[in-house]
Amino acid sequence: MLSNMDCDALKEALSELDLKEYLKLFVSHSRPEIENNQGNKKLLEALYKYGFINGFTLVANTKYYRVEKNHDYIRKQ
Repeated sequence: MLSNMDCDALKEALSELDLKEYLKLFVSHSRPEIENNQGNKKLLEALYKYGFINGFTLVANTKYYRVEKNHDYIRKQ
C-alpha cells in the first residue's frame, strides 16, 4: 500500500488514522515524538523502506524515536 502512495495520500491516511505525531514529519522545524512500541516501529520501518523518511533511532534514556525526515522527497510533492 505505501509503495503506491504519494506524499499527499500518505498525509491523508495518517490523518484518518489520527496519527498526529506522524503528520509532523511533513512540517518544517517540527520534531515528532513517536513512542517506542512495536506498532510504531513497524510503521517507521515501512516509511523508511519506501523512502518517506531517511531513518529513525531510539533516543537514549527516553521512550521515543528520533526520525530523520526525507526533505528531498517531501519537497518534490
